[in-house]
Amino acid sequence: MLFLDLRRREPVAYHYDSSSGLNSTIARQLAARLGARSQPVRMVQQDNDYDCGIFVLDATRALATRLAQAERPGREPLHLDTLVSDRQALQHRLRTYLALDQ
Repeated sequence: MLFLDLRRREPVAYHYDSSSGLNSTIARQLAARLGARSQPVRMVQQDNDYDCGIFVLDATRALATRLAQAERPGREPLHLDTLVSDRQALQHRLRTYLALDQ
């Protein structure tokens, strides 16, 4: 996940990667195309090869919640190294959302 912070003169693209830097090259390239400086951020690491989507969704939710509560990156980015990613909880939220939509 790449979070672009445009508040500064030089934009910063915070890179959240749950797969041990596997996506760091593409994140740096995308940040450069966006005219931003790439900065890796601490994030909890997945322990398998298939839960990256779950981690991205849970990280997006956690980051959006923190931003909605007026937390902003300062000298330190908003790290997600204490994030608890839970596939079953996500499935439950999705089922509940889909049930409300019907």
